[in-house]
Amino acid sequence: MRPRRLNAAILLAAALMLAACGISGQTRPHTDLGPDAAPLREAFNADVGKVRVVALVSPTCGTCLRGASDMQDQVFGKIGGDRLAGFIVWVPKLDGKEKNVPEATHTVSDPRVTHFWDGRAVLVHGYDTVLGLGTDAWDVYLVYPPGVRWDGTLPPAPAFWMHQLGSRGRPGVDGPYLDPGDFADHIRTLI
Repeated sequence: MRPRRLNAAILLAAALMLAACGISGQTRPHTDLGPDAAPLREAFNADVGKVRVVALVSPTCGTCLRGASDMQDQVFGKIGGDRLAGFIVWVPKLDGKEKNVPEATHTVSDPRVTHFWDGRAVLVHGYDTVLGLGTDAWDVYLVYPPGVRWDGTLPPAPAFWMHQLGSRGRPGVDGPYLDPGDFADHIRTLI
């Protein structure tokens, strides 16, 4: 077999194996955010006495799914109690669609986490403004201490955040690159 055909055959076999492999776990319900993110704002404010984690991730992005899985394993899996709440916002990046969300919810199964779909990219643009990114906000992980309310159209600025926007140390992105252990340690200081 010629090298070009061999490479194509290997790529085809890998693609078929990935397509056959789904994300194992239990599907969690999700809510459409709508045009003004009201469902998330209401849930966020209902948990005002807790430390809150908000993550914006694409359901079709491998790096995002790994980050979401790290939130489950390193944050919710290791920090018990009822003083922590999470909000995973699935966003339409890398051709992500709402139909991809049910399987993606398998990555974060903790009952303290609520899942949302931001099909209109309301928070993708809102957090771009809040964080001063100059680019769409996605694959970002934000922490809010107790007492912070979301009263305006835009979400409040987080006390701490990390990202996986491209390579580590990407120019123009001020927040630190996601380190799940450091992220969890920061949350522990707020609980």
